[in-house]
Amino acid sequence: MYTLLDLRGLILHCYYAGDDVDGSRDEDGAKLHNPAHTLKNFWDLYLEGILKDTTIRQIIAVEDRQSRYRLTLFPEYKAHRKKVVKSEALKLALEASFAAVHGLLDALGIVRVYASRVEADDIIAYMAGKLQCSIYTVDKDLIQLARANRCEVYVKGIYTSSLQMEQGEVA
Repeated sequence: MYTLLDLRGLILHCYYAGDDVDGSRDEDGAKLHNPAHTLKNFWDLYLEGILKDTTIRQIIAVEDRQSRYRLTLFPEYKAHRKKVVKSEALKLALEASFAAVHGLLDALGIVRVYASRVEADDIIAYMAGKLQCSIYTVDKDLIQLARANRCEVYVKGIYTSSLQMEQGEVA
C-alpha cells in the first residue's frame, strides 16, 4: 500500500498547529513560526505514525505548485473564498517552513511529485484510482476517494470514511 501526502495542506496545517515558543507575530498579528516548529509538527502529526505502517519507498508527497488552470477554465472556482493578504514577514516564514519540510523529505528519500498546470488533488485522485493507498490531507473533498480495501483517507491525521462524511460526523 502506498501513502500519498497532500503536501501543501499538510505543511500549512503543521505551520499553524500549536504554539511556537520561539515564534513571533507580524505587524498584522499573524503568527510567524520558526521552521523547526513546522518540522516538529510534520514529524509528530504525520511522518512518525506513517512510518510505523509503511516504508519510505512507499510514500509519495504530492505537491501543488499553485496551478491556476482550473481558475482559468472556471472563473467562479473558489470565488467564495476570502482573499487573504499575507505580510512579507509571513510569506518569508511560510517559505522557510516549506523549504524545511522539503529538505526533510529529500533527506529521507521521499519522492515528491507534481505536474504543471495540475492541482495536487487531481494528481492524488488519479493515483488513488490506480493504487491501493492511504491519503493524508486536510481537504475533506478527498474523502470521496475512500474505497473499501483500496483507499483510506486521513483528514488531519484522523481516519475518515465517506460514510462518516455523509452522516455529518466530520467537522
